[in-house]
Amino acid sequence: MDNLEKELFELNKNDFEIPEEVSNKINMAFDEIRSEEKGRKKNKHMKKTYIAAAGLALALMIGTSTPVKAIVEKFIFNFYNAGVEEAAKQDYVQHISDKKISTSKYDIELKNILVDRANIALDFELNIHDKNLLENTKYMDANIELYDDKGNVVDKDGVAGAIGGTKYSINYKDIENNKLGLNVLYPSASAEIPKINGLKIVVKDIFFRNPYEDKAIEVSRNLNWEMNINLDGKFAENREVPYKAITESKNFKVNNAMALPTGMFIDINYFPQGHYENLMHKITLVDDNGNRYKSSGSARMNTLTNGGDSYQSTFQGLSSFTCTDSFTIEIENPDGVTVDKIRMERQN
Repeated sequence: MDNLEKELFELNKNDFEIPEEVSNKINMAFDEIRSEEKGRKKNKHMKKTYIAAAGLALALMIGTSTPVKAIVEKFIFNFYNAGVEEAAKQDYVQHISDKKISTSKYDIELKNILVDRANIALDFELNIHDKNLLENTKYMDANIELYDDKGNVVDKDGVAGAIGGTKYSINYKDIENNKLGLNVLYPSASAEIPKINGLKIVVKDIFFRNPYEDKAIEVSRNLNWEMNINLDGKFAENREVPYKAITESKNFKVNNAMALPTGMFIDINYFPQGHYENLMHKITLVDDNGNRYKSSGSARMNTLTNGGDSYQSTFQGLSSFTCTDSFTIEIENPDGVTVDKIRMERQN
């Protein structure tokens, strides 16, 4: 596996392109890997395991495809979320200017923050003093705790809550000046992040990893950088757009459909007997123009008492900024032939 990772690491230096069909398979493979996160990271080695597994899935697909121009690094080293990015473009983001700390190795500053029911996004900038650290920045992990303005835990290792599967990405756009962007995404598959007026952020530890080494590079342990953020009023505004079902299906029921700033939250019950392991990959949202949307990759599934599954996830592409008057939820059934559909209509 170490040799495979090394080869994958070298791939990002080359120009390839992956056909759409293969790209879709890659996204599906990553969704499958994400679904194994069991809701939360448990230790500092999970990120390495996740990246290696993702790399393996990508390598198998590239190995059986004709390479044309692609940014392989996007799939291996980053966790992009189009819904969060679109919300930021719509200025649904709070710019921070006074939260910075310096160490002998680097300066770190919180630049932007975004909050809705489905996602909390933190955007840090890291100014590296020790250039040797730049060789170990392909993988990143951190221990960051979040609390609301009343001291209640929003996200903390070992504490179950609305957040599941914290995701990290590294932005290299200003690496020539020894600067890195560190993006941390806290998704809630069940869209249960409460509306809060303030957020306390405690950055405890930061780690980098070299792609050829299993050992973490300890950038800062026991940093314990605390900051209290008074959140912008835009995050407390009601930007949610509800939808209701206007058709029915014998095989599934829509419990809730809500357009949020970062995506379309869907809560359904799927009734066919037996656990449908591939359900999250078989659900598609189709808008009025025929555009098709898949889950962001963070999902919550539970087996129903009488058989079937409950499923919750947020889909990128449809949101309260780009929401449509109506759309259709499609589920491809286990037989691979039939497709169940329910038509949804906007309520306000």
